Amino acid sequence: MLSRPLGRRWCHASTRQVVASLAALRALPLNHAVKFKWQAKLDAFVFLNDDAPVAYVNRCSHVALEMDLNDADFLMHGVIQCKVHGALFDASTGVCLRPPPRCKHLRPLLKIPVTVEGDNVVTTAESTTPTAPNETYRTEKLKQLQANLDAEAAEAQRDLDLVNQRAAERLRLARAERAATPSRPRER
Repeated sequence: MLSRPLGRRWCHASTRQVVASLAALRALPLNHAVKFKWQAKLDAFVFLNDDAPVAYVNRCSHVALEMDLNDADFLMHGVIQCKVHGALFDASTGVCLRPPPRCKHLRPLLKIPVTVEGDNVVTTAESTTPTAPNETYRTEKLKQLQANLDAEAAEAQRDLDLVNQRAAERLRLARAERAATPSRPRER
């Protein structure tokens, strides 16, 4: 791979790189991605979004740290989450949906163009920074995320209610059993 300096950045000759198979991406646990080295030096990740592969450089645009804390668990309810600062990014565009506290706006993630060749996911060109979608798009994505979080919270509350009901029933049965059993005098 040939490189030449371009101002303060390095411009790399475009290389094609197989980063994962579709079968491997489909077999991933929920919310996980396949991590890879892009252009032999940058940490990156690829995952399926609506059954289409999407890849990004693994660097938060807030502070250049890996977003997954090295566990390949990037996604939460269909959005990319930076575990370091809590920023949320749109999975299909890389646009910041919610920056971390005390941060007004973040640049989008650096997207790596990929294509499918047979069963392989292949990088095709230099990374691209997507243009910011309009505020309506961002608002709709945030509403979808909130609806998912609300549904998860409601499900968790139902589970807690069931646990509490079972505990209350067991306590009631234990008290009834204790009341039905003659008490023995205490030894001194």
